[in-house]
Amino acid sequence: MNYENIKFNPPNTEMFAIYRADLIEAGLIQDTLDTAFDVRESRSGTEGILIEEGANITFRGEIEVGDYGFIGGTWFERKSFDMMNFGDVILKASELVATYPKPYLITDISLDKLTAILSKRTSRPFGNILNQFVGMIASLSVRGVPPIFCPDKRTMVRTMIAIAKKNIDLKDREITRLQGARIATADDYITGIYLNLPGVGRTLAAKLKEKYPNLKTLVQATEEELTSIPKIGSVKAKKILNIINGDSGIEVNTS
Repeated sequence: MNYENIKFNPPNTEMFAIYRADLIEAGLIQDTLDTAFDVRESRSGTEGILIEEGANITFRGEIEVGDYGFIGGTWFERKSFDMMNFGDVILKASELVATYPKPYLITDISLDKLTAILSKRTSRPFGNILNQFVGMIASLSVRGVPPIFCPDKRTMVRTMIAIAKKNIDLKDREITRLQGARIATADDYITGIYLNLPGVGRTLAAKLKEKYPNLKTLVQATEEELTSIPKIGSVKAKKILNIINGDSGIEVNTS
């Protein structure tokens, strides 16, 4: 595996201008919100709803991380039925946290409907898949992006706008300006990648990054070296090395 290709792509720098500008000069007391819109969302029908609800779309293009961005640093990743792709959802959440100051994960489908679909689409016991779903929600919450479930697209758009406006409310203006915009660093990306390794949470990701500050050093690690880290046993070490070196069919270095 070419470890240099395992990274989160920072978003187009043109979009950062949306919330990098001084918020006072941008004029916060207005009826519209400057908004970035991923054109791949066009088929979802949300663009028209955004405009109807008062959003001022100032950027249209393919966005590397997130789907909708608002002045003030508020960014959303939209999920629908693909919310059931647990691994991808966790990955997107990690990318959001590593890239934007105020990240949110939002759905345009209700929790009741999602769980009903889950019960019909799996051949495994529903209790097992439901436990995985609850576990994913817990993981998202730990990462700082608990999912917001909305019953339909318009409610979702109104929720996004309400959150964005609250984030740039006049009474919070100075706090928002101090937070500013921060382009994700290489260190953020490494943390995000380590968080998506099997069985790795924030504490263990920090320990891994301390011992292996980049992917090149982790790729060269042995099972024995990994198991010297507290909370990493032989099974977890093998899984991590299999992921880093390719897949479960690739023999890992255990010497």
